[in-house]
Amino acid sequence: MHQSPLSSLLNSRASTVQRSVVLTLVVFVAMAYVMITPFASIHLMPNLAFVPALLSALMMVKGLTSYLLFLHYFSVRRISIGLLAAVYLFITCWTGSQLLYINDFEPDLRWFWLLWHGVAEPGIFLAMVGHGLFDQYRLSPRGVRRSMWALFLCPLLLAWVLSHLVLYGPLPTIVQAYGWSALRVNPFEGALFLCDIATLTSIVLITRLASVLHLWLAFVVFIAMLNSSMALFFDPSLYSLGWYASNVASIISALGLVYVMLRELNHIYSNIQFANNVLWVKSMRDGLTGLFNRRYLDDQLALEQQRALRNGQPLAVILVDIDFFKRINDTHGHRRGDQCLVRIARILTSMARRPGDFVARYGGEEFAIVLPETTVEGALARAESARRMVAQERSDDPGALPLTISAGVAYWRPDANLSVEKLDPSLMHQADTALYAAKKFGRNQVQLYTPQDE
Repeated sequence: MHQSPLSSLLNSRASTVQRSVVLTLVVFVAMAYVMITPFASIHLMPNLAFVPALLSALMMVKGLTSYLLFLHYFSVRRISIGLLAAVYLFITCWTGSQLLYINDFEPDLRWFWLLWHGVAEPGIFLAMVGHGLFDQYRLSPRGVRRSMWALFLCPLLLAWVLSHLVLYGPLPTIVQAYGWSALRVNPFEGALFLCDIATLTSIVLITRLASVLHLWLAFVVFIAMLNSSMALFFDPSLYSLGWYASNVASIISALGLVYVMLRELNHIYSNIQFANNVLWVKSMRDGLTGLFNRRYLDDQLALEQQRALRNGQPLAVILVDIDFFKRINDTHGHRRGDQCLVRIARILTSMARRPGDFVARYGGEEFAIVLPETTVEGALARAESARRMVAQERSDDPGALPLTISAGVAYWRPDANLSVEKLDPSLMHQADTALYAAKKFGRNQVQLYTPQDE
């Protein structure tokens, strides 16, 4: 099954370097938490702009992650990826609801945070279970399209319901009646910490952290687990050191996965561009001789004429034809005829000595040599040298068929008063006219175009 470049990346095995980077980050973050926890309750200067900025950044990063995961889901059609994309879509909507509807930072943020992780971590756990049980199966394209209704609408509906529950339901009443201790002793927060541990364990045991996606997803859940432990055991208040540290860690973990995706996508696009260049070059080559084809000749000759006109330098074209080639095909077969074409191509290529020179297969048994910045004497000398090499090759190789070539040379010196658009057909026409004259006067010779040949 064909996969997109992003899917190929996320399904590829995590490299040793990537594992080392994630392990280093885990150790660094864990040490930072150990150092911060004794001072978690220290109250710092309130920054009223921090919360809106944090929520905006989280919504943007989580939304981008959800979009990339949905692209991945469309390609591989695995239900576990669809569930992960839906989880990140819920987080995006949930964060947006905080940004739009939050009134009282103190109780609202706490409940928003608890319900966020209370839905996200079980959702990731469910996706990991689906990965272990069903990832050998793939949905049909029609099944993917149908599932998108549920994967899109359910997160949106759940975010809307929970937002109204927090803003207008019984949860704010609990905080007002019992204060923060009601949240601290509430078994929900302890259950959330255990859920984080179970989710992280499921990622490690089920996926073995084999792919890039699951490796960085484990890091994200690890950060969420540390944040849960901070809230459960140290209960940092708003604008405390522990509170700031937890939120900064959240944004770092959110950036981790999406950074890796975007970085590798950039690498993929570079590879695709390189591959496109290679394919373009191949599309401009003749399959038999390896020379450039007629399409490349037409495009490049126009560019060479524009360059010659701009630099005031001459341009020469040699049109070559194998004499009596049809007789060779009829007598010896097309296979020997193809061998003759390859031989001529090899000889003519040796005539293109400078970087700007090139040889193209014009069509059938005809070849064109384009020689920028070449005088008429130089072009005639190269054409005559090629003719002699072809005629002499049979004496060097007794098994080679006797071949001769005819060549027509067209020469152009730029004129500032001449329209560039009219040069390409006229130059090739002149070379073809000179080639016709060479055949008319007995073949196996070189002719320079003159107006009398018309």
